[in-house]
Amino acid sequence: MSYVTEFQAELTPLPNSVDQHELNERGLTIMSGLTHDIARQLVECSKDPLVARYCKNDAGKRFASVDSIEKEWLSKNRLPLPLVRSAGSGGLELVGFGWMGPGIPGDDEPTISGAKTTLAIRLYEGARGNGNALPYTRGIVVAHQVLHGVGGEWLEAWGDNVAALRTYEQAGFTEVARIAGEREGNTIDRVYMTLGDISSQTS
Repeated sequence: MSYVTEFQAELTPLPNSVDQHELNERGLTIMSGLTHDIARQLVECSKDPLVARYCKNDAGKRFASVDSIEKEWLSKNRLPLPLVRSAGSGGLELVGFGWMGPGIPGDDEPTISGAKTTLAIRLYEGARGNGNALPYTRGIVVAHQVLHGVGGEWLEAWGDNVAALRTYEQAGFTEVARIAGEREGNTIDRVYMTLGDISSQTS
């Protein structure tokens, strides 16, 4: 299965091998792909103050508009894995957005041997504070492994985002690097984590 590079007519269910039991009990489902409707919701959800605090590029750049999602973000080869729930009449409400895909740390980031697959996750107001972060993170990782294979998974998070760091650790990620970053005029660590010892993995 190739990565997503354009909008789909509808979202695709994930294989049954991706355990969603815990999320499904709460009326939530991880799907694959991105539709115009979900993209429009993504633009609005990216304005969430908490998301803006930790992910300033969402509203300001990558998810600033449906057009920017289509022409810039989708072209990077990603596996979009939106977390949704029924909105009635066949509609879906976006309550979380995560993705994985090819990527290595940038020039201003630490060199991480073996890093080749990035991961990112956001939970929006309707899904936060209910224990959804861990099963969603695990679901994203497993979905990517099932659809695209395993290897080189890494992520970056702000050091003061304690809840996120704890979730990543519980999902099996380990801190491998930390550098000083700047946010809102303050110096805050940027923490880099990998899923296992990716430096020893073979393709």
